[in-house]
Amino acid sequence: MNGRVFVSGNFFSLHAGHFRLLRFASELGSELVVGVSSIRPSESFPSAHDRALMLTELRLCDRAFVMEDGLEAALLREKPQTVVKGKEFEFLSNTEEVIISRWGGKLVFGSGESSYSGRDLLRAEQTIATPINVEQFRSCCKQHGISISELANWLSRLAGLNVVVIGDSIVDEYVTTAPVGLSREDPTIVVRPEREQRYIGGAAIVAAHCQALGANTTLHTLIGQDDAGDYLTAEIKKLGVDFEPLRDPSRPTTTKRRYRCEGKTLLRVNQFRQHHPHTTLQQELIDKLTSKSTVPDLVIFSDFSYGLLPEPFVQRVIQHYRESKVFVAADSQTSSQLGDLGKFKYADYITPTELEARSCLKDDMNGVATVGQLIRSQLHSRAAAVTLGRDGLILFGSLHKDDICSVVPLPAFNDQAIDPAGAGDSFLVLSAMLLSIGASITVSGLLGSLIAAIQVGRVGNLPISSDAIFDLLHLTNVS
Repeated sequence: MNGRVFVSGNFFSLHAGHFRLLRFASELGSELVVGVSSIRPSESFPSAHDRALMLTELRLCDRAFVMEDGLEAALLREKPQTVVKGKEFEFLSNTEEVIISRWGGKLVFGSGESSYSGRDLLRAEQTIATPINVEQFRSCCKQHGISISELANWLSRLAGLNVVVIGDSIVDEYVTTAPVGLSREDPTIVVRPEREQRYIGGAAIVAAHCQALGANTTLHTLIGQDDAGDYLTAEIKKLGVDFEPLRDPSRPTTTKRRYRCEGKTLLRVNQFRQHHPHTTLQQELIDKLTSKSTVPDLVIFSDFSYGLLPEPFVQRVIQHYRESKVFVAADSQTSSQLGDLGKFKYADYITPTELEARSCLKDDMNGVATVGQLIRSQLHSRAAAVTLGRDGLILFGSLHKDDICSVVPLPAFNDQAIDPAGAGDSFLVLSAMLLSIGASITVSGLLGSLIAAIQVGRVGNLPISSDAIFDLLHLTNVS
């Protein structure tokens, strides 16, 4: 297509969905013009003029202006050949279509490709000064009207929280190698092992994060009758977690072995079984969970799709804790395994990646903001965080009156990830703990993103304490 392309919207806070839509629109013509609504819900939102200026200064369009006299007047004045709207508007009534048909204009629906990164679109250069961008974090807090002292207060209130973690535990093994060369017999890279390291992972590290942040944590999981299971048991008990594993002789303890060379992962070998536990083991776990005299403050499902959490079992557990008004959070990972986020219907809080949310919805077309709202609605969750890798995340839902907006995009605060393993686990833990004690989704998302930034800056998924966050922000823990 040629000619002028027009996009309109509020653009209160730019997120990955906006970047993708604008990139898609820019490819449909020779000039991209954006009309910014004059709506401003409160003084805490940027003015319409600032929003329009931001779009042009970031070079996301050729021209942007405030639609002071409304959308229809803007269209009649600009007379675009193409108007682009998000895919979610395709089957709704669209007044633009009637207006632009007068001069033969066309209305196109599309939300851009999910493979496009906002950082790629902005051509952002990676900083080499400080891996964790603390100044960006402070600036983001200021933008949302949240003080650092307020965050410190919320962190200090986590001590003594009673948390139950249920899920698949994993042993993560890292083999650090040195390059040797290329095999002369076949085109195979040859490396030499130099060091081996072991870490607890999966639901075990989720429980360890909870404990490190001050919670009284109980872990319910499934392990094999093997050396890896013995290692995991010993390590998790060292951390003070109340550990109640089920031993299943029909499966090995899930192990992920990564071969790394010069800071990059070359290969990962997984040892696992995916079948569901025998019904007697499932009932044994149900009995342990329901017979506890102490009602927890928070329950976290950490599902890595290795069989421990079939849907009927999950729904029995969620129903039990809902009756006691316990806050329930859930994460179901789709990585090398195919996860099923849908089994966690009625969990209060879910933290899928964009891929996991789209897989659950079977939706490859709608924009990421719509996907987040749909997944939260479909699972009847009170809040959701859709994570976008190096593009940060978008928060959905409003648990408390002090939330400014039900859709809150946040950037990633570390764009130099050494090892992405564990970013989602640490984010899930801290944000869920904060939500369970009454923090807003914005406060929870900010601190969750900060702990994830700390996590990806090192090799191995290791528990992070509140003190590490206090030190990063140069604050004193007053708990």
